[in-house]
Amino acid sequence: MSQQPAFAKPDRARRRLKVLLTGAQKTGKTRAALTFPRPALVDTEGGWEFIDDLTPDAVAQTQDLDACHSLIAAVRADGGASYDSLVLDSVTVLYDVATYRLRRDKGAKFGYAEHALVNSHMKALYNALTQLPVHVVVIAREDDVYVSEAGTLKKAGRGVDADKSILYAFDFIIQMSATYSGTVLFSRGDALPKGHVLPQVTFTALDAALRPDDLRNVQAARAFFAHWRDQGRADADILALLKVDKISQWTAGRAAADTLLARQSQPAEPPDSFEQI
Repeated sequence: MSQQPAFAKPDRARRRLKVLLTGAQKTGKTRAALTFPRPALVDTEGGWEFIDDLTPDAVAQTQDLDACHSLIAAVRADGGASYDSLVLDSVTVLYDVATYRLRRDKGAKFGYAEHALVNSHMKALYNALTQLPVHVVVIAREDDVYVSEAGTLKKAGRGVDADKSILYAFDFIIQMSATYSGTVLFSRGDALPKGHVLPQVTFTALDAALRPDDLRNVQAARAFFAHWRDQGRADADILALLKVDKISQWTAGRAAADTLLARQSQPAEPPDSFEQI
């Protein structure tokens, strides 16, 4: 008998990100995914092998949907003990291979019903990913998107090269560029609005951007420095008081930094008696 679900007290500290990375080739999608903590990688392409400074904690190579389901089930059963993230690189290959195999088996009989069957298998994959107790990063290739106008297909831009249901499964969809930056195409919540550009897509950058008082967040850091410059503090003085070389090394949040700087700004109180001198 399966374990019955139960209500528990909400805990945002246990928040797990579900991110879809898309973009043209050589835009740093795999590199960005491997910056997530303790990643287990489902590899369909082998591209990670050429990223020398980032190595997944575990790798399984497959282009088979059923095998991928088994790997996802293993991560779920592990409960976060061995891995903090699951990376799937790339879902486009899984979709293409599943379509090819069914087309090969059905031959001339391959049609709408067969396409729908592949799509249903992909939906099951996305649903399984959303149930994991770890961060999830899925990589998809980018391709031309077409719309029908007056019975004619016209190119409408670039989009995710996968079935449409993939767009509903993720908290964030980010389009990578050649500079390894990323533009938010979709976001849950207001911290990373649509159109927001991350100068570099990494787990640290995403995590900080979702915490408005975290000084690793570029916007928060700018506001913090602007405030203390108005108080007559030089940037070097601020960093020295925080005992960091750069603000991205400060992990305690803005409130703690403000408290420390405010305390350092106050003159020392005179002693109450000679015994204190």
